[in-house]
Amino acid sequence: MTKKESGNINLETYFHSEQKMFLNNILEINDDSMLEIRCISENKPSIRQFFSDTDKACEYVSKHRKVSNIYFGIASRKDNTSGEKSNCNELGALFIDIDCGSKGHKKASIFSTKEAALQFIN
Repeated sequence: MTKKESGNINLETYFHSEQKMFLNNILEINDDSMLEIRCISENKPSIRQFFSDTDKACEYVSKHRKVSNIYFGIASRKDNTSGEKSNCNELGALFIDIDCGSKGHKKASIFSTKEAALQFIN
């Protein structure tokens, strides 16, 4: 991957710095508390990775961001065995996930569109 530059600012470095700051504000990542990242692409199985180092997690995101939808677990994980509730360590932020439609979900949402969900929230 070539580095994109704008003036004197290396955008890859800038995005990495912003991602790292965001993740560090939400999660405490260390040897006892891991970050789970999932890369989901159409017609491919999802890829799950766990990180105890924010820099390595941001490098992984940069490497996969153009080919996948990338999601992270809002709760830190105790270890790299799963993203199941029983393996969640701590939750450092209030988080709400509202799904719309049925594509990409195990079951259909009560909201058929994003607009319907936003109208309900408002």
